[in-house]
Amino acid sequence: MDVSINDLSFKGQFTSFSEIEACVNDLMAVTQVAEELAGYKPVRRTRGLAGRMLTRTESLRSYMNSLYGTGRAADEKLLQSILLTFVKGPFIPDDAFDDQVRGAVSICGDVVDDTALHACFSRKDESVHAVISAPLHPYDSVPEIRVASNGCAQVPVLNFVSSTQCTPLLRDYDANPKHELKTDKLVNNNVHTKMDLDSDTALACLRDGIQVIGDRYVYGYHNEKWYEFRPHEDGRYHGFPIVDPGNEGTLNRIIRVFGEPPYSPAGYQFCLA
Repeated sequence: MDVSINDLSFKGQFTSFSEIEACVNDLMAVTQVAEELAGYKPVRRTRGLAGRMLTRTESLRSYMNSLYGTGRAADEKLLQSILLTFVKGPFIPDDAFDDQVRGAVSICGDVVDDTALHACFSRKDESVHAVISAPLHPYDSVPEIRVASNGCAQVPVLNFVSSTQCTPLLRDYDANPKHELKTDKLVNNNVHTKMDLDSDTALACLRDGIQVIGDRYVYGYHNEKWYEFRPHEDGRYHGFPIVDPGNEGTLNRIIRVFGEPPYSPAGYQFCLA
């Protein structure tokens, strides 16, 4: 999953230092959690993000300039936080913006051109990705974003405004023996066997695994084997290797979206049913 900062959620809506400070701190917290979802790749930005309006009269860049050199510790701290959260790369490359998507209008009424949403909706596959949006804006009340346009992939973009929206997606592996299978089992034409990965490898397989949205199970692929991970409580999974019989609907859907395995480690992956 790729995660990006949503440029269009900055529309000059902030009116005080305290509002801006709260926004930056909140988005820093979301970014830290979201980077795990992204396979510990940095959250992406566009080069134009620094030019988006923070207040009615100042962009992110001009507001940073006003903080520079004031001598106030609070200003210096906020300046560093803005630099780290909004200005420092990696940047979304120019070739990520499909010309066919230009002119598409997002839910805030602005066109998506050359923004993070433009890159998201330029994708040609059906994998699901995410943006992080600022509060006090129409984006702070929607869990996902869709844009209607002939050139847009009709796949929703997950929308995070707080870290609490990210945490339900996090995955931890629980190697408790009580969750292990003692003998092979045939379930829905899949053969389930005892977990043969050590805990660290199983955790990595789980966190690079693929989940069909709406399905509770996560599927990972390692050393020419599929692994099925099932949650036994929120965010905590156990798993086992399975044999793909070739007619299992969820695995077939995953292969249609992501191609034949093996897959390069890419963090948490999602697709629609």
